[in-house]
Amino acid sequence: MFRRAWAELYPGMVEYRAGHMESVDGGTMTMQVELQDAVKADVLTVLPPMRAGAIAVRSGLANSNGRWCAVDFQTFASTLARDIHVLGDAIRAAPLMPK
Repeated sequence: MFRRAWAELYPGMVEYRAGHMESVDGGTMTMQVELQDAVKADVLTVLPPMRAGAIAVRSGLANSNGRWCAVDFQTFASTLARDIHVLGDAIRAAPLMPK
């Protein structure tokens, strides 16, 4: 859905580049993305790798790839601590479930 909306709403105006960013040079307004040519732009919006917050990681609840909290999707209870419920961007979303 994201890529379809991007193509419909911003054709020729905004370019989405997925991948592992290696470096950004603010002086030359260039970004190097892994396995791609350097990108020069008027505006760069760089997002860090997404993951559950530090509290979830430090508490050991981020048990899905070490980045997300796995939950029972019927109750949103943590799969590690049934009395703790995790909501929002900290969870690993179910298939077709938007963040």
